[in-house]
Amino acid sequence: MGFKKGVLILLILILILNFGFSKVWNAYVFKKPASYTYKFIDNGGGKEYTFTIQYLGRAKNGNYKFRYSVDYEANQSDVENGGIFALMIGTSVNNAYFIFLPMVYSVFRQFDISVGSQMAIFGLGVLKVEGKEKVAGIDGYVVNLYDPNGEKFMSWVVNPDIPVPLKLVMHEEDTGNPNVYIVLIKHKS
Repeated sequence: MGFKKGVLILLILILILNFGFSKVWNAYVFKKPASYTYKFIDNGGGKEYTFTIQYLGRAKNGNYKFRYSVDYEANQSDVENGGIFALMIGTSVNNAYFIFLPMVYSVFRQFDISVGSQMAIFGLGVLKVEGKEKVAGIDGYVVNLYDPNGEKFMSWVVNPDIPVPLKLVMHEEDTGNPNVYIVLIKHKS
């Protein structure tokens, strides 16, 4: 058996053993109907609003059913000149940061969620579990993603039993300062 095959078999065994003894976050694996309401704050763009993702269960054909809503305030001129529709599109695009990060979330399904754990992600950086935090009354683990230069790029607070993040913070690329916050403010299951 060649060296590469041996390393591959070793990595597969490590992953199998890791799944058996660790707790992972099964991001976006919805098992029962629930509702998650978030506050979105964009310090750079001055936007702030709430949005709700509601998992309704399975449809008769087996597909997943969701409801998504956004609550925000608009000034009179935005309403009168149709700018309200641009705001609606903008909120959906901004929430895409949070909702559509499949590459990172698939990594979480292989990552031991315990304080002190870390995992390198080729070409992206290193994930590190660096503490615990309570969000909306729910205990979670603080997971930070550092870019290849060691700068904090993104942070999450996750709970292995909840399929969506409790909190997401995006950091500015040039300064590393927190810029966008998406924080769970209400959860119903």
